[in-house]
Order: sequence, then structure tokens, then C-alpha cells
Amino acid sequence: MTETSCTPPPEVPVLCYPNSGSSLIAWVLHALGVNMGSSLKQGQRINPKGLFEDESFSNILGKIWFRLQCTAENREGRPG
Repeated sequence: MTETSCTPPPEVPVLCYPNSGSSLIAWVLHALGVNMGSSLKQGQRINPKGLFEDESFSNILGKIWFRLQCTAENREGRPG
């Protein structure tokens, strides 16, 4: 017996350090059919195919990193 549902599948957030491959992981999941969100970030010069990251989740994550003062420099042990 097959069940059908009107509710969309849950969105899957990818939580990584900035610039650590989160777009690649999100792209692979998206290519496999995983729901990555409804408002994906558009492509940019450095990443023209898109970031496969939900805009609202990315904004929340940016605020968290800012509050933790987590930058690429201090996550590698250098002063930020």
C-alpha cells in the first residue's frame, strides 16, 4: 500500500563553517532529490550554478556566526 501526502518533504539544512564546501554538499543532496528549501540563493560570479542554500536559513546562520565572531581566520587558530 502506498501512502500519499500533501505536505512537502522536510527541508534539509547543511550546517558548515563558511567556505568549507557547504555548497558542494548541498548541490549533491539537491541532485539526489533532497529538498534544500524553497528560496535558494542565486548563482554568483564565483559560483555561477547557485549555492543550493536556502536564503532564510543562510541569513540565520550568518547571524549566528557573527554572534560567535567566527571568521575564517579565527577558526584556523589565528586571531580574528
